[in-house]
Amino acid sequence: MPRLDSIDCSVDVSVDPVQQEYMWVASRVGWIIMLLIVVAAFLGFTGSGGVFAHQSVGIGQAHADIPRVSRWAATDYLTVRFESRLSKTITVLIPQRFLTTFTIEAVSPQPSSVMATSEGELFTFDTSAESGPSIARFSIRANAASLPKNFGSFHVAGVKSKPITITILP
Repeated sequence: MPRLDSIDCSVDVSVDPVQQEYMWVASRVGWIIMLLIVVAAFLGFTGSGGVFAHQSVGIGQAHADIPRVSRWAATDYLTVRFESRLSKTITVLIPQRFLTTFTIEAVSPQPSSVMATSEGELFTFDTSAESGPSIARFSIRANAASLPKNFGSFHVAGVKSKPITITILP
């Protein structure tokens, strides 16, 4: 019986050091790209959460929280906060350009009326006699992906916002 230390157990593998160096560099570049994608997602550049996923817009005495980055076919929220002391009724106009890309699935609380105009849909909310802010929350869903696109200006209580730009990712 042969002794174990006399058996040649080496594997003859030819290694090309230049190719191995290229593979190491490609691997490290891939890891850096993956790290950048994870950081972008964490910050909100892929939608659905994060610091940069939503934009806050002041519209007179109201404040709107609108998606900056949304996902195609995923539910997102547009929230409008306004002082109920402004008047007994508050109107929110959602521009027609926004409505061609987004579908409004639900509105909370229910508006007292909704009217279609040439500029978009005009939602009327009755405010309570209580003081303090009131909130209208629109559940929205994008119908198609798009590059950064100007969706026009929102109106709250007759005051116009700056133009809103939203990116919709697939």
